[in-house]
Amino acid sequence: MQRNGDKSSASFAARLWRLVGLVFSLLLLALLLDALDLDAFRRMSAGIPPASLLLALLTYLLLNFFRTLRFQVLLDAGAPTLNALWPVVLVHNLMVRLMPFKTGEFAWLLLLRRHFGQSVGAGLGSLLGARLFELLIVLLVGGAALVQGSDRFEENRGALSLLLAALFLLCLAGLFSAGWLLRQLRLRLPDRGHFSRRLAASLPALESNVARLRLPRVFLLTLLLSCLTWGSSVCFNLVLLAGLGIHGLPLLVGVISITMLVEALPVASISGLGVIEGGWTFGLVGLAGLEPGAAVATGFFLHACQLLAAALCGLGGWLWLRRLPRVEPAL
Repeated sequence: MQRNGDKSSASFAARLWRLVGLVFSLLLLALLLDALDLDAFRRMSAGIPPASLLLALLTYLLLNFFRTLRFQVLLDAGAPTLNALWPVVLVHNLMVRLMPFKTGEFAWLLLLRRHFGQSVGAGLGSLLGARLFELLIVLLVGGAALVQGSDRFEENRGALSLLLAALFLLCLAGLFSAGWLLRQLRLRLPDRGHFSRRLAASLPALESNVARLRLPRVFLLTLLLSCLTWGSSVCFNLVLLAGLGIHGLPLLVGVISITMLVEALPVASISGLGVIEGGWTFGLVGLAGLEPGAAVATGFFLHACQLLAAALCGLGGWLWLRRLPRVEPAL
């Protein structure tokens, strides 16, 4: 009875968290739509140069190319070839952008099992490593650009730099201790039925994959490729902002990093609607000095361009994947 009660409590808490996050994102979306300057949005859509859109799309492809190389490093010896893994990354990226409540992340596990026979533990380990390194780079490079580039932080620049350094060290400690934490979880995991046994069976592969992050070669290569993915993402937005006539480095790099941090928050939303636009609006109004209506229009426009790029790349990846043979999944 106690076991069933624990499961019911955990399930209720998870549903409640999703409901609270969804209500928050929908309220935020309603507020943003009310403040949206439709005329500004129309001018952006009609006035941006086609060359800027094409360059942004090519940059988005480059971004996913670096993501593919990073996943190859994280999967190590079991990694598929670049030609096979790149379309999986493109489809996974599309699922993350489109599916609600961040459920698109599970597409990575399913695609790896279906096309390459990778275990759930290996898929989870590579995904966890990628997300931790992304957070690390956003905090270190994006946070530094934000603090150093904005006059609003001039008086507290030293304290904020120390805070960023502390957060960076905390994330670094999390990276190096993740393998040990997973090992403790595996040793203490009780046998409570089929699900717990399946989870216990996948933990050794997950633990081994995450523990590899402490190897100097894996750590440095993943760090380098995470810098390149972050830089490509920043360039994608900078190209579009330049096409809209919005300039200013390194301030805009900080604004983009704010949006990346907001996007990474575990808030339930539908394709990030409301949350991503809210991050853009906060940064563009509070730091870049744009009018609220224009800032909201810019946020919606940039998010729409991101979804369009993800859809085009994801469609190409799906067509590519259809030509690949499937293999028997690993246990």
